[in-house]
This record gives sequence, structure tokens and C-alpha cells, in this order.
Amino acid sequence: MVALSSCEAEYIVAVKVACQCVWLKLLLGELKMDHVKPVQLSMDNLSAINLAKNPILHGRSEHI
Repeated sequence: MVALSSCEAEYIVAVKVACQCVWLKLLLGELKMDHVKPVQLSMDNLSAINLAKNPILHGRSEHI
């Protein structure tokens, strides 16, 4: 996948990490090792954080 900006690159990585966290939580559940604490995802790109928080910007980022 090719990102056209650093915002897109950070957002794409954050989405992939979130998917891996969900998968890992499901795997731990199947192994009867439930993880009760939420996983905290940290990003340092302010544009990517705003994109993740604000669904109004979705129209401009549909291609990601």
C-alpha cells in the first residue's frame, strides 16, 4: 500500500495495529487468558489523530 502523506501512513499503521490487537485479544480469549485492560494505541501525528477521532473527515479519507 502506498501512502500519499505522513498522515495517511500513520493512519494506515494505526488501523493495522488495531486489527492485530483485536486478533490478539480474541486469541487470548480462546486460550482462556482473558485480558481485561484496554489496549492503548499511541500516535504522534496530530493529523492522523484528528482523522481517527473526527468522522466528519471521512469523506476526504475514503480512499485510505
